[in-house]
Amino acid sequence: MSDEKSVVLKPREPFGDAVLPQNADELAKFKDEPLPAITEAITGALAGEPKAWMVMTGHIVEGILKGRLFQEVSREIKELREKGKIPEDFADEKKYKYGFKSWVELLTIIDQETPDADRLEALRAMFYSVNKTTAEDAERIIAYQLFRSQRN
Repeated sequence: MSDEKSVVLKPREPFGDAVLPQNADELAKFKDEPLPAITEAITGALAGEPKAWMVMTGHIVEGILKGRLFQEVSREIKELREKGKIPEDFADEKKYKYGFKSWVELLTIIDQETPDADRLEALRAMFYSVNKTTAEDAERIIAYQLFRSQRN
């Protein structure tokens, strides 16, 4: 019998990292006392092999980058809403057919693909063209189809 440790990787599920209601208590604990949670994560990582450290480091760096992209996009959407360039309730599916869908698409692309600066700028421009207050329905449809084509 070998003393080697093995690593089992399981495929990521879409929105698997999302804060779901059942994870809310864990998130609250982390926010209240982040140091013990961080210490436990580091201790667990150090128990693994160097190969696992590299994988974990890559995930951490990718997570930081994604977090910054989410913050940047969130800030921009908030500014657009405050300036009246997109409706406050752009995600209300009863009023705006593509508002919520385009928002989910944008966040999914950031989460799954971590786009570079040029692609992110193009995605934000397409999101804006789908949701801008001055857009007619036909323009929204065309803009949304262009936005959707970025996923393929």
